Amino acid sequence: MFNSKLLQERRKEKGYTLLTLSQAMKNECNCVVDPRTISSWENNTSSNPRKKTLMAVSKILDLEVGELYVDDNIVDSEDIRFLSIIEKIISIHKRDKADIRLKQIREILK
Repeated sequence: MFNSKLLQERRKEKGYTLLTLSQAMKNECNCVVDPRTISSWENNTSSNPRKKTLMAVSKILDLEVGELYVDDNIVDSEDIRFLSIIEKIISIHKRDKADIRLKQIREILK
């Protein structure tokens, strides 16, 4: 489940308003999101952000993507960290299947 409370807390902690977070996402990540949409995420009145949007908001707010989800099966921060690493590997794989880091991971998994 999406952790709307953490999103709102971190946004305020970092000093962003809904408008300034929206602008930062556009300027720093080329991700256009209306401030009303961010508000709806924080109030659980709309669907969860799409992956690209989620990655952008995580970057701006200095969060791991996995931190923005609450799951009964995730029991501690180490599990969340592990899931975030997997998300990064998948992201690298989608961008460049020949990336040297993927070759290193394949060697480790042999």
